[in-house]
Amino acid sequence: MKMKKATLALLVLGFIIFGFISAIPAGSYTIIVYGTEYCGYTRAMRHDLDGEKYLYSYYDVNKDESKNEEMWKKVRLVCPTCELSGSVKIPVMDLNGQVYIRPSFEEVKKIIGNP
Repeated sequence: MKMKKATLALLVLGFIIFGFISAIPAGSYTIIVYGTEYCGYTRAMRHDLDGEKYLYSYYDVNKDESKNEEMWKKVRLVCPTCELSGSVKIPVMDLNGQVYIRPSFEEVKKIIGNP
């Protein structure tokens, strides 16, 4: 009887683990877009991301001061001189933890892969 319970427990555990593994997307990625509503480059990037069905987070840095500060912390890592000028080209994108300043959509697809 103990053997049947142990076998059943292992079988259930296997199904649970398989469920977690199969729930993780094969092409897992993270996209964060920092921009503004009035920026044509930001609107174009979001349009392209939506068109190709990429999932992403978008933050309007003019409307959310905390996200503006978050963006600048990331920008300083890749472009220390940007802060001296007080401006940076947007959108600024965080792709899987790497920061890019106004990348093209083709660059994003190359870095991220298919959604």
